[in-house]
Amino acid sequence: NNGYVGGGPVTSCNGYGFECCQDISQIGVGSKISGLVDCEKNCYSSCADRPVILSFNSNPLFNPSKRSLSISSGDIVEFTYVADAGKNTSVSGILDFGDGKKLPVTGLAGQSSHTYSCSRSSCEYSAKLSLEDNWGVLSSDTNISKIKVIVRR
Repeated sequence: NNGYVGGGPVTSCNGYGFECCQDISQIGVGSKISGLVDCEKNCYSSCADRPVILSFNSNPLFNPSKRSLSISSGDIVEFTYVADAGKNTSVSGILDFGDGKKLPVTGLAGQSSHTYSCSRSSCEYSAKLSLEDNWGVLSSDTNISKIKVIVRR
């Protein structure tokens, strides 16, 4: 059929027998086709589910528009998260506090406290949550997975 379907060129991901994977909840597997009209970046042979971070919050609460919070040196921040493992039953991962300390986490929900310190007038850290399912597929690095922590002496 010379690459034409119904009189026009094949321009869709499905037209090639591929799948358009969702950015946050899926990862592409196998061959990739780029630049298609309906699926510019994520057209793959198949898609696999990946863990999704549904919420990553702090207490004290961060400013929602900037996803940042300001605290004093020595203050404790409590982090909580909720995740979806897709078709898998469990997830594990790392909560990186941004100051060189990291904590392993397991499960679809969790919480942890961390004390931040700063010897300068101001320090800025980026707390980041990354999860992995039992197949080794990593969660997407999104705005939701990070919280900026500004620590003042």
